Amino acid sequence: MAEIQGKYNIKAVSKLIGVQPGTLRAWERRYQIISPKRNEAGYRLYTEDHVKMLKWLVNKVNQGISISQAIKLLDEFELNNDDYFEERSDLNRLEIISDQLLQTLTHFNERNAREILHHAYSLYSLDQVLVDVLGRGLLNVRSQCENNILLSEQEQFASTFIRSQISAALYTLPVNSIFPKVISVCGPEEIDESELLSFTLFLKRSGYDVVYVGSSIPTDNISIILEKTCPSFVFLSCTLQKNVSQTLKLAQNLNEKYRDLSVGIRGQAVEYLLQEKNEHRHLILGKTKYEWQNWLQLYQKQL
Repeated sequence: MAEIQGKYNIKAVSKLIGVQPGTLRAWERRYQIISPKRNEAGYRLYTEDHVKMLKWLVNKVNQGISISQAIKLLDEFELNNDDYFEERSDLNRLEIISDQLLQTLTHFNERNAREILHHAYSLYSLDQVLVDVLGRGLLNVRSQCENNILLSEQEQFASTFIRSQISAALYTLPVNSIFPKVISVCGPEEIDESELLSFTLFLKRSGYDVVYVGSSIPTDNISIILEKTCPSFVFLSCTLQKNVSQTLKLAQNLNEKYRDLSVGIRGQAVEYLLQEKNEHRHLILGKTKYEWQNWLQLYQKQL
């Protein structure tokens, strides 16, 4: 298997996981959780595995666990879970496919990109390809563009291709005509669409008519989309702690402006709200498909 190379600098990782660079350096120095290689200029370069591990740790910290306890849990999970390394192996292969796809798209080679995707679908499920290949691809495009690794023309070509593939894949799933229309969109400042994609797949498999909007949508434009589509539900995703207040504010504003609209939020950054008695708890969808189904049934009765 090809070696996974580091490709994110510490600034990019900080944005992806919502932790300040100084905190990341302190974690590395104190707990030796990861050892990112450095480039010729001496800057840290983080891999996809590093980012996934750090996101897992941040999620635990957001749930109220100390970083030292979270690291201990991670060590125990790696040692005791027989499926852990097999799962990581699959994820590594999906990462390689995603990286190959992005590299091909940055060379404007649509034909080879389609062949890579065809090969991915022959090996993995629709859910895995959408979330771990296409969803991760979108995130990498955005990150590399923000770090001036890609030209704007490369970013536009790659993003357009990936989004068209996501739309085409979601379109293949049938819609139940008695189910209401739904909008799926990332919260303000969110760039990681993986959790939104997995929830959208759940909605599509349940028969909902979903308009998948994704990320990079100005907040003001969401109202325009709502007025043109007239959905019954809007679902927001929030994966970074720093974006929680903005996402909650958007949800409240939409509820106040559109009285017949039900708004829900999912994502690792808001799951802690389920454990507290607060005014926002009713907005949170939960972590599992069972919780999602219960939320939908509750609010669908109110339509």
